[in-house]
Amino acid sequence: MLVLAITSTAVAAALSRPVAGAPYGSLAVPVAGGLALAIGVASVGHISGAHLNPAVTLGLAVSRHFPWAYAPGYVIAQFAGATAGAAATWGLYGDQARTIAGLGATVPAAGVSAGRVLAAEGVVTFVLVLVVVAVATDSRVPRGIAAMATEPPDTPTAVSSG
Repeated sequence: MLVLAITSTAVAAALSRPVAGAPYGSLAVPVAGGLALAIGVASVGHISGAHLNPAVTLGLAVSRHFPWAYAPGYVIAQFAGATAGAAATWGLYGDQARTIAGLGATVPAAGVSAGRVLAAEGVVTFVLVLVVVAVATDSRVPRGIAAMATEPPDTPTAVSSG
């Protein structure tokens, strides 16, 4: 769901295809991602802990707040879900999603070095995992704020109890 929302919005913006109203601007992509993340956490957090990112799963496992035995299955499911989301975007927008909008591109944009991309991804991933581990593992965090902070506070118990 998360990858579908982000890639579909990015492809629609790149192709200048409006879905509702004017064509998307650059703000639409992060807003779509943020809303999809909040909806995903709020809707399935109580079922699976809403692990939507392998870095989150591994971060919780490393910090001993998630059983290592479950981590491989979760990571495989996360990659399968991401692949399905990208495939759905490709299906919705056709070959133009790949050829014009760059869906599936595995290289930085023109003029951006691989080092800069790696550094940016490292910083953003660190902040994401820091926030999730803090919210998901601290009983002082109000339950209602979890979806806004990207993970529910009951992540460890949701997995271990079911």
